[in-house]
Amino acid sequence: MSVRMRWHIIANPMAGRGGTRQWAPQLAEAPIARGDEVALSFAEGSSSAETWAQEAASEGLDGVVACGGDGTVHQTINGLMKGSSGHEPPLLGLLPMGRCNDLALALGIPRRNLTQAIEVILAGSRRIVDLGRAGGRYFSIVSSLGHSFARAREFHIQLLRCYIDVQIRTMEKYSRRRR
Repeated sequence: MSVRMRWHIIANPMAGRGGTRQWAPQLAEAPIARGDEVALSFAEGSSSAETWAQEAASEGLDGVVACGGDGTVHQTINGLMKGSSGHEPPLLGLLPMGRCNDLALALGIPRRNLTQAIEVILAGSRRIVDLGRAGGRYFSIVSSLGHSFARAREFHIQLLRCYIDVQIRTMEKYSRRRR
C-alpha cells in the first residue's frame, strides 16, 4: 500500500481536560487505516507546537493537525507560516479540544466530537482562511491589545471575585443551618 498523505498531529496534552495524552494515539488510527503516514507529537512547552509545525512545513508534509484549543491552533499556524517560506504551507486540520475553539466554530468543524472532526479532515474538506499579521505573528480570528486586552483581564478578575463571593455566601448559608 502506498502512502496517500503525510500528516503530523500536534496535540496539546492539557486539552480535553488533560485526557489528550491518553486518547491521542487513537487519533492516528483512521488516517493510518487508509494508508496515510502519521506522526504524533505532544506540545509540551509554550512554543513546542510552533516548532513541530515549522519542522513539518519545512519537510514538505501534506498536512498538520492541531489538536487542542485556540492557543494550539495559533502556535501551529505560526509554525506553518515560518516553515513554508517560499512554498505553499501544508494543510491545517483542526481537532478542537480546547475551551473556546473559535476557528473551528467559525468553520463549522464539530467540536468535542473527534470522530466527526477526523471525518471532516479525511474527507478533504478545504476552506481558505485569511490570516492577519501583527508584530511578526500571524492570527486567524482575532488579535487583541491595549484596552480590550486589559478589559478582558479585568472581566476575568471580576468573574473570579463573583465566584468566590457566591461560594462564601453558600458556605455561610449552610453553616447557619447546621447551628
